[in-house]
This record gives sequence, structure tokens and C-alpha cells, in this order.
Amino acid sequence: MGYRHFDTAKIYGSELAVGNALRRAIHDGLVEREDIHVTSKL
Repeated sequence: MGYRHFDTAKIYGSELAVGNALRRAIHDGLVEREDIHVTSKL
């Protein structure tokens, strides 16, 4: 996974997909949670 910063928002409709992809990448050992930065907007 090349990206380390993920910018999401409910209005983008991407939060679920981003969350699932990150969970899978962390579980598979592709990335450490400490190396990922996620932002979201209200």
C-alpha cells in the first residue's frame, strides 16, 4: 500500500470501503496501524 494518509467524509461515501481496505491491509501485514493517518469530516 503506497498511501499513508486517507481523507474521508460521510458525504464522499468512501468511509466503509476505506475502513475495510485498511483493516484487510493491517491484518495481512501490509502496513502497520501506526503508519496510517485517517481524517474524516462531520
